[in-house]
Amino acid sequence: MKPQDLFLTGAYLIKLDVLNNLKKHQEALSLLEQVYDMNKSSKKRKIKYLDEFLPKNQEQN
Repeated sequence: MKPQDLFLTGAYLIKLDVLNNLKKHQEALSLLEQVYDMNKSSKKRKIKYLDEFLPKNQEQN
């Protein structure tokens, strides 16, 4: 799974539900961890981007 696959998160969640209903819990857990990591890294990139390009708050006298 690549970070570019972020737009597929909804489809992955449906697949997770199907795997759970089929009692394939280990497979579902593995996929869930991948989806979690993908989303977590995306949020870190957004925060880093905002920190770099938004002006810092300046103290006013």
